[in-house]
Amino acid sequence: MNLNRFLKLLLMLGLIIPQALSAPLIPPDHGERLVRGLEIFQKDIRPLLVEHCVKCHGGEKTKGGFDLTTREGLLKGGDGGAAVELYDAKVSKLY
Repeated sequence: MNLNRFLKLLLMLGLIIPQALSAPLIPPDHGERLVRGLEIFQKDIRPLLVEHCVKCHGGEKTKGGFDLTTREGLLKGGDGGAAVELYDAKVSKLY
């Protein structure tokens, strides 16, 4: 049985939910990307966000519902939707 038919069977049996099929797959080099990304964020990006963005998009003051003070807020985005596209930064609104 091929993978596609197997997934359809699991879906029909209610053993998986449709959202699980559309969830982004974690790339094999996820751990390495995470370490590199954290280093880049701490060194280059965080200082820029603090200097230019957090005054209006942080803590209690969040213009457009966009809070940059937490990872969750950054990934959630604001009133205009998500600002960060996981695994594809160049298509992210924040980029």
